[in-house]
Amino acid sequence: MRLAWLTDIHLEFVSRPDVEAFAREVRAEGPDSVLIGGDIATAAKLVAYLELLIELLRTPIYFVLGNHDYYGGSIAAVRAEVDRLVRRRRELTWLTTSGPVPLTARTALVGHDGWGDGGFGNAAGSPVALNDFELIEELRLLTYQWELLAVLRRLGEEAAEHFRSTLPLALRDHEHILVLTHVPPFREAAWHEGRESDEDHLPYFACRAAGRPCAM
Repeated sequence: MRLAWLTDIHLEFVSRPDVEAFAREVRAEGPDSVLIGGDIATAAKLVAYLELLIELLRTPIYFVLGNHDYYGGSIAAVRAEVDRLVRRRRELTWLTTSGPVPLTARTALVGHDGWGDGGFGNAAGSPVALNDFELIEELRLLTYQWELLAVLRRLGEEAAEHFRSTLPLALRDHEHILVLTHVPPFREAAWHEGRESDEDHLPYFACRAAGRPCAM
């Protein structure tokens, strides 16, 4: 099987002709399926762009969402809208709500959006203020750092619980497992501006909770 992996494509910043040209380049590689690792668009345009990608890529799409996909909306509302979309479009599989996907007789795919959960780095004292904290409804009105960390840790635990349930199922019947997530589960993989994230950015750029089941 031949896979194309796309991530952080931020389609809201480019024109329709540019999106079409990009899709042609992907199709030219001849993938059997396309994996998208999140940050597809912002909340208001996310579903429209997913439907456009179905039209342009003409192949099954397996995806997770990133933090930017919730900008200008709420986590709950975006999730509900995307859930409705994947229920009516068989070409799309949102791995966050899916079980393991058999790719070949030996390889399966699992995934979850993940979230920077404050599990690494200087979580309590970080001065970093992400756009997430202003543009995502569930994070926008949190006054204190401990309130923010409580929400982030809950989101991280959602990812961990998903992997705890899907990885054993995938390993039962497959030798190889591919894991797709937007937020890396290990600090060494959480890079920012060309190097490993510093202690102040790391709490928001890695999902420690998801790393525990992924390291099994």
